[in-house]
Amino acid sequence: MKSLIVTSLAAVALLFSCKKIDSYTQFNIDYEVGILFQSGSPISVPFNITTPPQETNSSGKFQANDTEKDKIEEIRLTKMYLQVESPSNADFSFLDEVEIFIDADGLSEISLAHKYNISNNIGSYLELDVNENDFKEYVKKDEFTLRVRAVQDEQIFQNIEATCFMRFFVDAKILGV
Repeated sequence: MKSLIVTSLAAVALLFSCKKIDSYTQFNIDYEVGILFQSGSPISVPFNITTPPQETNSSGKFQANDTEKDKIEEIRLTKMYLQVESPSNADFSFLDEVEIFIDADGLSEISLAHKYNISNNIGSYLELDVNENDFKEYVKKDEFTLRVRAVQDEQIFQNIEATCFMRFFVDAKILGV
């Protein structure tokens, strides 16, 4: 009976120490990408905006967190939002829907996040609904591009500059296993 209790306590201790080790191999990576919504875009018709290639600097970010590309188990998007930068009085009320895709060399484009039926009183901050995909292969690349598919429900008469903020949760292997 004592050996069963000791074994159970040892198993519980091991489980908690593994969870503690897990926390040392999990971290976040943030990216910010500029997006320009141009005046004169069509109303009620989907249009695309493609960003220039964005450097991931993933090797440096992994190294700063004491891991390497080949030790990454998964990378999930946990937060994505758009923030109007200029003009200062602009907001996202002109949008009806938006979906953002990621693409990288040698990989197929996939959806990162979206927001449909956007309220006309949304303001200058728009949080998107993130997709549950594993984006490991995209973030591990040297660079990626974003494609924004948007539908406007009202005309804008000046360009609107926005920042797309992304937070990825990275989970690396524990002690290489």
